[in-house]
Amino acid sequence: YLHLSLCLDFGFLAQNKQIEKQEMFRQIIDNVGGVFWLLSDDMSQLIYISPNHQDMFGQKLQVGDTLFNLINKAVHPNDRALAFEAFKQLTTTGKFQIELRLLRPDQQEMWVASSGFIVYDDHGKAIRHAGLIQDITKRKQTELSDREKTNRLQAILHTIPDILITYNLYGEYIDLSTSEQTKRIFVDEDVIGKHISDFFDSETTAIFMDAIQKCLETKSLQTITFSNEREGRVRHFENRFLAIDSDKVLSVVRDVSDSNKH
Repeated sequence: YLHLSLCLDFGFLAQNKQIEKQEMFRQIIDNVGGVFWLLSDDMSQLIYISPNHQDMFGQKLQVGDTLFNLINKAVHPNDRALAFEAFKQLTTTGKFQIELRLLRPDQQEMWVASSGFIVYDDHGKAIRHAGLIQDITKRKQTELSDREKTNRLQAILHTIPDILITYNLYGEYIDLSTSEQTKRIFVDEDVIGKHISDFFDSETTAIFMDAIQKCLETKSLQTITFSNEREGRVRHFENRFLAIDSDKVLSVVRDVSDSNKH
């Protein structure tokens, strides 16, 4: 009787311990900030996915379904090849990390970051494939919006005939660009990291530096004119300075040589 009682007690404790582990696992998964999934050892079918996946996918995914069906059901058509390639990488490198789009049944697109890894037993044998999916839609939309703005700005800059130069407060060149190469006095490689005094005489340099300092101090537009002689030709320029921040100015340089002829 005592032996039976002890066996029952130990059995009860073991069962409670297992329940406790499952409850701990559930709480961890519910608080990781994403959707956790498990695939079988041969990666053929889904054996677990955290319940909150319906909020992300907009549909219930079935445990036991194949990886092929899950990708075709949930991933955006244009990103499915990327998803299949990621799981192929998982079998060769033991992990993957990608960003792709889901396509919900309501046709809403969601950007997610997905990572995967292999789970091994005590003997080093792969027993599961696991991973986490996190919603990054807001961040991705911001990135895409910023990229679109940058592309639009670049397109605008390429249509502007003026030369655009960025200086720091010390009069050093940070950046130079223009759409019309023939209007450049120097090329990018000549000036980046160098000082105004490397290309102009002391009098012209002083005029530049005075305009830069006033521009930074007053946060107001400063305009100067200067001349440059190169290869026997004298060219005249109008240079406008506008503060970008506390220690950098944007210089818009316009060739006014033809205007000075009239």
